[in-house]
This record gives sequence, structure tokens and C-alpha cells, in this order.
Amino acid sequence: MLPLMVASPAHAACIEAKSAPDALAIYGQLVMIGFTGSAASHNGVKEALAQVEQGYAGGLVFFGRNITGVKQIRSLTGLFSKHATGVKPFLAVDEEGGKVERLTPRNGFAKQPTARSIASRGPKSARQIYSRMAGDVAAAGFNFNLGPVVDLDLRRNNPIIGKLDRSYSRDPEVVAEYAQVFIEAHRQKKIATALKHFPGHGSSRRDSHVSVVDVTGDWQEDELIPYRELIADGLVDAVMMAHLINREIWSPENLPATFSRNAVKILREDLKFDGVIVSDDLQMAAIAKDHPLAQAIVQSLAAGNDMVLIGNVKVQQPEAAKFAVRTITDAVARGELDHSRLEQSFCRVMKLKKQSAGAG
Repeated sequence: MLPLMVASPAHAACIEAKSAPDALAIYGQLVMIGFTGSAASHNGVKEALAQVEQGYAGGLVFFGRNITGVKQIRSLTGLFSKHATGVKPFLAVDEEGGKVERLTPRNGFAKQPTARSIASRGPKSARQIYSRMAGDVAAAGFNFNLGPVVDLDLRRNNPIIGKLDRSYSRDPEVVAEYAQVFIEAHRQKKIATALKHFPGHGSSRRDSHVSVVDVTGDWQEDELIPYRELIADGLVDAVMMAHLINREIWSPENLPATFSRNAVKILREDLKFDGVIVSDDLQMAAIAKDHPLAQAIVQSLAAGNDMVLIGNVKVQQPEAAKFAVRTITDAVARGELDHSRLEQSFCRVMKLKKQSAGAG
């Protein structure tokens, strides 16, 4: 067990005075991992479950490889909830509709339209569609949907947004309107949501899954409008950072927004957001090409992210959560990360868990 580290008085509201969490309990809540397998007997599931039970993982993200049927996924998410020690983990999924959905007709769920298609049908239809979607997400046992996408449709040949019809519109007001419908439908089911991809992926020309993406000269200030409006209306649970470089705005050191204190400052100070900030997958090529995982974890948290996401998609690291917690602990010992700052992240995560079905 790691040494006891008592939280500062400023964050006492989220920590029980009788049993202040030790470093493991704090740092583990800042880590979300992907895993292999779809049944309790699979080694990937066993390893992920062990890390949840031991407090190394505050969240799990599920992909298509983990989902084979309605009863199966309900059983799998139930397994993680049942065996969690103390606070249940975030059980997260990317369920946007269209090309990015994990609950599909192939595994027993309804097909959901793309964001672009939904916006063309009007708000009434959107409410019906998102109500059904949130119902499916809840029925599968998830408590965190990594959506909605609030990127603007600024470039139709954008390989990761425009071409996939993941944006509602190039008009930020329309984007905010339909994102609100998405969020409200999920809140009715006590499912947390995360706006993505901050500060805006709609103007990009490349896909950060496969390469570094530089939006310098292309990014527009309007890309912040959906965030600004939804945050002001109290509708934002979490925000996912993008692996985007903008040397004129947030990347004077040529670092992606995920590692940029300037990008986080825009979100925290300019847009007044005090909820959970989660990184996009740190194993994506835009990051992994030049930044080893340990470095990426430290830089993400140093920049102000509250949770780091390690998808284990192309690269398998079964003990990723243990690795992440040890990395964080070592960085605190070296003075590269500040424990009191990480306590703030812990408190934000715990607050969101209490608001969602992830609370213990």
C-alpha cells in the first residue's frame, strides 16, 4: 500500500474525515482504461477487474470487442459494479450514433442515426432518438457516455468529423441545441456525458488517431461557442481534450491541447468550467509517436486534466492502471506533479460519480 497522504482542508468536502484516502485511492480515481475480453473467464477481464478491486482504476472504457449481446454486456458491467471496492468505477462507452457506436444491431441494440442526420430531423425527433439511446446505454449497465460531439462541421472532408457526419452543424448554436438534447436524455437516466473534442476538432484536416494534427491557421474562435453556452447553462459533466496543436493559441511549445496548460486555462478560466476534464486516448498515434505512455500520463495531469484515458486498443498493456498509478506516484515524489492539485481532480471525479449511477 502506498503511504497515507491526507487531503488538504480546501478539498475536505469530498473526503470523509474519519478515513482520508491514501495516495492509491486518490490516484486510481484519475485513471480510465480499456481492456480485452467480453466474459468473466477472459484473462483481460480478470486483469481489469483486479485493478478495479485494488483501487488502481477509477474507470473502464468499453469497445466493440467487449460487447457481444444485450444480456452479455449487462452481465459484464454488473460484474465490475459488484466487485468494485468502495466507489464504483465509471463504466464508459462511445455511443454517439452513426459510425461511432458500440451498441449496434449486431449485438442486439438499435441502430442510431448520425449527429448530422439527427439535426436534419428537428428537436422533437432528436429527443425521441436520444431518449431511446440513453435507455439502451442504461440497460447495458453504463454510467458514462463519452459524447456528445460538439465539434463544428467546418470541413466536410475532415476524415474524423466531417466525413463521418459526427457533427450536428457548422452553426455553433445548432450544435449547442442538439448537444443539450443528448445531455438531458442521458441525465434522465443518471448517465454522465462528456463534450468532445476540446478546443474543437471540426476544422482539422487530419485524424489524430493516426498522426499529429496541427490546426494552426484553421481553428476558429466559434468552435468554443457550444462549450461556452452549455457550461453556462450547467449542462456539462465532463470535457474530453483533443490531441490538437495550435501554435497561435494554446501550443506555443508545440504541444497538443492534451498537454497544454493554456488549453486547460481557456476551459477553466475563460469558460468557467469546474467539472471533470478527461484526456482522449493517450495511446493514439498523435501522442504515442513522440511521447512514451509514462510521459504522456504525467504531462496530461500536469496540464490540468483530471483523468487520463488509456484505451489499450492498438497496444495492449493489461496492467495499464497499475502502471499509471505508479507513474503518478513517482512523478509526485520527483516534484513533477503536485499532490494537492491531484486532490482537486479526485474531488471533481468523486462529485461526478455521486451525481451519476456510478456512485457506490
